[in-house]
Amino acid sequence: MILLLDDDKAHRSLIRRAVQKAGINSPLVEAGSLAEAKRLLFPESPQQPLPLSLAVVDLNLGDGRGTEIISLLRSSSAYADVRVIVLSTSQMEQDVAESHEAGADAYMTKASDLVQFRKEIGEAILTWLNDQSS
Repeated sequence: MILLLDDDKAHRSLIRRAVQKAGINSPLVEAGSLAEAKRLLFPESPQQPLPLSLAVVDLNLGDGRGTEIISLLRSSSAYADVRVIVLSTSQMEQDVAESHEAGADAYMTKASDLVQFRKEIGEAILTWLNDQSS
């Protein structure tokens, strides 16, 4: 299962299509905010954790930073091994460093060319999922 956390509905749709076009059959669970992702991953009533293998996380969310959810994943025994790809429009070294310090495995800049972005994110997700299964 792949977590897709992005506050931009169009970006979530684009990433969803990239996953489908890449032939990835893993189910997607989507969150449009940091708060929504927290509710999905860490509900108030105890339940079985989601069987996540990968999280694709936008860095700048309307209600916080994607690094917050990454830190929560890394500190959770249920999600500590989930691979994390950070997506951002920022190319600032500070944002890249912050993401890696929080525990991200990869940092990708959202391409301004949407077709190219869809291709790149599809390939990246496929690569990370294949690396995890080996």
